[in-house]
Amino acid sequence: MPMLLLHDFCQMDAKLFQLFITFFFIFMTIPICFSDDNQQYEECRSSLYECGELKGIGYPFWGDARPQFCGLQGFELNCQAGGYPFIRIDSLD
Repeated sequence: MPMLLLHDFCQMDAKLFQLFITFFFIFMTIPICFSDDNQQYEECRSSLYECGELKGIGYPFWGDARPQFCGLQGFELNCQAGGYPFIRIDSLD
């Protein structure tokens, strides 16, 4: 009888070990899958708007070298001669 209990314990221990290994690999691979940085986010983060002495302008503004997907429609900045930013609001300049 004690030998039977030891055999049952070993089988149960092997199943728990397999279960542990399975969950270990699942929980180790899921964060890796979701941790890839979004390329557009990286591009927007690294290309802040600059014009003349105005530097480091981010969301919601975009324009010139900063792509449109980095800001909102209607917030386009254009650098004018002399280093002055220009924004068009509806039909007003």
